Amino acid sequence: MGALSLGGVGAPIHNEKGGAAMARIGLRATFICLSSAAASAAFTSAQVSSPRPSARGFSRSCVLVASEAVADAQAIAAWVGACGGNADAVAPVLSSDRGLGLVTTRTVKRGDVLVRVPLNLALSTESALRSSIGVYIESFEPALADYAFIALALLHERRLGDQSELKPWLACESLLPPGGFSDLPLVWEPEEIAALDSATIAGAAARRDDVLADYAWLAENVFDASPVFFPMSVFSVEAYTAAVALAISRSVIVTDADGVATPMLLPLLDLPNHDGANPGALVQARVAKDGGMFGQQAKAPPSAVLVATRELAEGAAVCVRYVGDTAGELLLDQGFVEEPVPPAVALRFELNEDRFLDEKLEVLEDAGLSASPSWLLREDEEPNGELLAFLRLKRLGGADAFLLEPVFFSALWREHLQLPVSQENEAAALGEAVARCAAALDQLGGSVQLDLQVLAETPKSDRQYQLAALRYAERRGLQAAARWFETQLSGLKGLEFYQERRLAGLGLNPVETKEELDALRAVGDRAAGRRFEQDMEW
Repeated sequence: MGALSLGGVGAPIHNEKGGAAMARIGLRATFICLSSAAASAAFTSAQVSSPRPSARGFSRSCVLVASEAVADAQAIAAWVGACGGNADAVAPVLSSDRGLGLVTTRTVKRGDVLVRVPLNLALSTESALRSSIGVYIESFEPALADYAFIALALLHERRLGDQSELKPWLACESLLPPGGFSDLPLVWEPEEIAALDSATIAGAAARRDDVLADYAWLAENVFDASPVFFPMSVFSVEAYTAAVALAISRSVIVTDADGVATPMLLPLLDLPNHDGANPGALVQARVAKDGGMFGQQAKAPPSAVLVATRELAEGAAVCVRYVGDTAGELLLDQGFVEEPVPPAVALRFELNEDRFLDEKLEVLEDAGLSASPSWLLREDEEPNGELLAFLRLKRLGGADAFLLEPVFFSALWREHLQLPVSQENEAAALGEAVARCAAALDQLGGSVQLDLQVLAETPKSDRQYQLAALRYAERRGLQAAARWFETQLSGLKGLEFYQERRLAGLGLNPVETKEELDALRAVGDRAAGRRFEQDMEW
């Protein structure tokens, strides 16, 4: 599948801390994959006359010199090696269709380490708080979580200039441009972001608002108070926005042995291109350990490593599966769209403040969910059952609130919420889903007819085409989900609810018709007659 460029002019284009920009932003899982389809000859810079920048390597809308890009990446690989890392199993290359990326330099087997980068070269929340700016930002609680701290760490290291230990990496502006890549929506003009917001519900305007809100706090509490340490020439709103865009698009998630996932911006690990269909490796953390027999060699430093999960031939492209469940999220985070655009959309729901909020949060925590999770809705699939379970929990109250008592806790999510609770609760849950789909559809601009016309008449390289393709796909996903929820809502009378299931489990089926009631009375009358005859003494 080819990536659609978002360069050019014209109209166009979640948030809790730690979590779709923030269940997604704060803790996104990044998977590294390997694609063995291409041979190394197809990736040599000699074949590139006008390089098309890669999704992660370069902006698609900026013009770069191939030799400079490859030379910068090669220099960074050598520097990483001098710092205790290793990238001998890969080489940076350019292709005419994918831009800058990595290919293998030899055949690798499952479990082989392709790239090892010492963690002391990473930009992260920890590195920011441990640096000389840490004392200034220790009370900072950004909406964009780790990515805001990574952005601050990046700006701080740039301010240090020659004094920064990361200068060999950060000075390569072909790979980390101070102004960001122009295809990343965060650096677009407001009217362009508004156009994107009418093409996807991924939350482009909300993301931009989060950046500005975080910056406003920093300006008031940090930058204005220490202008010498935080000069506006480095820490301007434009520079901060570009740094956040880079942090989101180029960071990887490093997962340690305990399963703790941490976003980090690391040299070399931001270079692989995207292949969403065939993941074949993972980024992991490796602790320091002695090298060689009896530890006679130097210790390998704590590192982030790219590990192959299957055999890969020499010269194969090393690709990553960028995070993003939908095309809209991929565009918002990474700045490109892939064709074909699947008819799917990620829809977010949130708990309300009510008297049972603490109990509901405890149930969600036990289920491994946040208070505002997001679910993927596909045109060709029924919605995930856990979405309805969440909505039933959210709407739990009144006569059904007894299920929140501690005695039901262990079975509430696993059993009771997976099935209808009561007619009133199910109607409220499905009604909210229908309303949420309708609101999302209202956010999308244009119409199906207009989008189809644009897709038929506009070149694929045009931004209007890309927005129409994205909007058409999300509209189809939302319409399919809305129809499913509406169908379920119309069939409430045929459902079995908690009380009926409970009575049936006790062998006490409810009486629902006059015939059943008459039959029950007849049985009662006969039983009463037998008792009367036995009790009488004639």
